[in-house]
Amino acid sequence: MSLVAATISIWLIIPILLLSGWRLLDWIWLRPKKLEKLLRRQGFAGNSYRILHGDLKDIAAMREQAISKPMNFSNHIAPRVIPAVYHTIQNYGKNSFMWLAHNQECTGMDPEQLKLCFS
Repeated sequence: MSLVAATISIWLIIPILLLSGWRLLDWIWLRPKKLEKLLRRQGFAGNSYRILHGDLKDIAAMREQAISKPMNFSNHIAPRVIPAVYHTIQNYGKNSFMWLAHNQECTGMDPEQLKLCFS
C-alpha cells in the first residue's frame, strides 16, 4: 500500500470514528441527562442518572432484600412485589421516575403529567 492510499484511508476512517463516538456519547450520556432535566422541570423527582446501569443495581439489591424476609400476612404487598417502585414513591412522591439503564420509568398519579412524560 502506498503512502497516498494509506493517507486517504485514514482520512476516510477518522470521520466515521468521530461520528460513531458522538452517537455513542449522545445515547449513553447526553440524551438521558437532557431527559432528566426535562422531567425535573415538569415536576418529577428521582435519582440522578448514572451511566450505563442507572438504578438497576439498587433495584436488584432491593429485590434481594425483599425476598430474603418472610412476608407478613396482609394486603400490603407492594414492598415485597415491587420494592424499587415502592421505595421511589416513598422517597420522591407520587410523581417520580427511576432509571432502567439509560431509559427512564415514570411513576405518576396525574394523567396529564404522564402524557407529558411519555410523549
